[in-house]
Amino acid sequence: QPVVIDSSAGTPAEINLGLSITTDADHNAYVTKTELGASTPFTSRATFDTALAKPGMVITLSDGPTTTPITLTATDIANGFVTATFATPAEGTVQTVTAKLTDLAGNVGTATVSDSATLDTTPISVIVSRASTTNATLGAGGSEVITFTLSEASSNFTWDGATGDITVTGGTLGALTQSSTDPKVYTATFTPAANSTTAASIGVLDGKFSDAAGNNNLDTYLSTAPAPAVVETNNQVSLAYDTLPPTQTVSFSSMTKDSGVTTTSTINSNWLTNDTSAGRLVSGFLSAPLAAGEVVNVYSNGTLLGTATVAAGGTP
Repeated sequence: QPVVIDSSAGTPAEINLGLSITTDADHNAYVTKTELGASTPFTSRATFDTALAKPGMVITLSDGPTTTPITLTATDIANGFVTATFATPAEGTVQTVTAKLTDLAGNVGTATVSDSATLDTTPISVIVSRASTTNATLGAGGSEVITFTLSEASSNFTWDGATGDITVTGGTLGALTQSSTDPKVYTATFTPAANSTTAASIGVLDGKFSDAAGNNNLDTYLSTAPAPAVVETNNQVSLAYDTLPPTQTVSFSSMTKDSGVTTTSTINSNWLTNDTSAGRLVSGFLSAPLAAGEVVNVYSNGTLLGTATVAAGGTP
């Protein structure tokens, strides 16, 4: 009777051997907290063509430190797969699992198929900050740059100036600009609402964006947010602003060198003069007091003559 000698190493192609780390449910090369769930190990699945695989063949799976040989049974072949578990890697560490075939003649294969996944269960987060270090109050025509600093890069953190992942009150926030040197940093310019005096806010709620692994941000400024959201005060900034025009009115009472007067009772009050020398003192009244720092501008025929700034004590 002829004897067949088979010394060729088994290869994955003999049974169309495939491998995947099934704990990585979406097969994006990351295992998130949601995917890991309550399980401790990572699970890998080796698949094969049920028409080519035979009972007695051995599929060996390994993550490096641990090797698991599995001898195929008729049940395994009917299922079309076998599984093995390996210890969960450390956070941020890649686990690579390989699979190889040992054929019925006992020839151990050297060629392998493989899959890899990184454990990433850390939620992405954001810090919102103002350009002003003194919490300055914005006035009419004013604006301020707001910075959004992510803990890691994201491909879906967005704001187009009207819609996106940011909540804005009390004004408008321009579209985000991503830093050319640090992809985790974004800036946008805030402009307060016109004719108003109140406080504005710019913030980011939880569940708005994610990292490459698919972990959503859990940080929020909303104190009533339910778990697993985490309240972080740095998720929002507040800005005081005053863009409301003053309501005070000005009335002039007199001007020095008003030489056009004819009687003492009307001196310096009829606004006529033939005195061409320089220097006039214009006097008048405001309908209500001004606050410290507010300014009175005096014009003549549209030309600014001078200004008076209210001091801290309330005097110009």
